[in-house]
Amino acid sequence: MKLVLAFLIFNISNATANETFQAVLSKMYPDCKLKKEILFLTSAQLKQIKGLSKSSVKSKLANRFKTCSGSYVYVDSHIVRTLNQTVVAEVTSDNKVKMFTVSAFLEPKEYKAPKKWLGQLFNKKLPELELNTKIDGLSGATLTAKANVGAAKKILAMHQVLSGE
Repeated sequence: MKLVLAFLIFNISNATANETFQAVLSKMYPDCKLKKEILFLTSAQLKQIKGLSKSSVKSKLANRFKTCSGSYVYVDSHIVRTLNQTVVAEVTSDNKVKMFTVSAFLEPKEYKAPKKWLGQLFNKKLPELELNTKIDGLSGATLTAKANVGAAKKILAMHQVLSGE
């Protein structure tokens, strides 16, 4: 019995707080009714996004939300190492990352990017998102750093393509 109790306490103490992207959005925009858009990307759009972001895009389906201020919030889920991560990112009208947050991270918590590190992605345009040159690496969590920068690049490329720029 003591072993089971010790195991439960260990697992609870090592758990990370994961939220649904809906919960993150409701906290970020409590007074705004977001307009949800489910977009089906064409093969041409997919090719453009892959070319601009230099990242793989596995789905033709994209979720985004229009805010009351006119900016767009994108939700992206992807694999970091072997498990999922979901990010929520707001993109300004001039195609910069306004906000980038991790709503769910299923890898071990020691690999999760700190908020301070994620802050490097703010106010950046697509060409400025270069890991280890314009964005510092993340010691001990290289795959997490690559996944977050890749997600930000994919989101900015998607916004650029969908905006017709």
